[in-house]
Order: sequence, then C-alpha cells, then structure tokens
Amino acid sequence: MSELSHSDALNSKQPQPPEVTVVAALMKDNGRYLVACRPAGKARAGLWEFIGGKVEPGETDEAALKRECREEVAALVEVGALASQLTHYYPDLTVKLKVYHCKLRSAVHAQEGQQLCWATIAELNSLPFCPADKPLIRQLSEPAGTRRDGLIVAEDTHDET
Repeated sequence: MSELSHSDALNSKQPQPPEVTVVAALMKDNGRYLVACRPAGKARAGLWEFIGGKVEPGETDEAALKRECREEVAALVEVGALASQLTHYYPDLTVKLKVYHCKLRSAVHAQEGQQLCWATIAELNSLPFCPADKPLIRQLSEPAGTRRDGLIVAEDTHDET
C-alpha cells in the first residue's frame, strides 16, 4: 500500500484530521530561547516546544498568546511582530503555527508540571522537539541576514512518522 501525498489526501473521501491554529512565543534573553518539555499525559509528551497553544474561537493571536503564557508559565508578555508561520500535518491533527517575537515582562514559573529551559540555538538543535517546531529551529540557525524584515520564511511540513 502506498502513502498518499497531502494533496492526494485532501482530494480523497477519507475524513481529514482536525485543523487548529496555534500561536507560540519566541522569547529570547541573553542569546537563549525559552522552551518547555511537554509533560506526561499530553500528546507528544517528552518533546520540547516553544511556549504557546491553541487560539480559541473569537480570540486574537495576541490575546491567545498572552493567555497561554499566563496559563503555562505564569508570565506576562508583550507580543511583537510575527516571526514565522507554517502548517504541519500530524497524522491526527493539522497545526497552523504562528510564532511571534515576545518580550518577557515577568518571571516564569512552570504551571503545568512541565520542565522549562533557556537554551541557545546549539542547545535547541540537541533537544527532541515537536515536529511542528523543527523548521523554526532550522530557521533560527540561519544567519540573520537571510531573513527579510525580521520575518523568517514560512513553510509547510509533514510529520516524520
């Protein structure tokens, strides 16, 4: 049995996985980025990700990101410009990920039993990340001059499994 491409799957009669819009915070301090390890009991447990979560119906990206930062790490943030956006196709879920530059305006404290880490780009590359976040880490590894107007190039990705 052969695998279907994403476009073939869209044109088939098979039910499609749900689609969610997710926002994430790109918070940098002294050359390190704030990331969290997904706790046991959650989908993709044990994998690292940037702080963020689902945008609720009627909620703006900015409001969702501020809410998620409060809920996950008890942090107040100032949401800045869009840094990257991509779509990732997990077998069970399609994620439209929007990543924003954010300034941290308070201390952080894990609220959901997750491990937090401030990591350099080299350290980010060594951590097991959620597949949807991996393109962002590759983009962060590129020289700053390759980005236009601070916007990292967007791309679509598929789960590696």
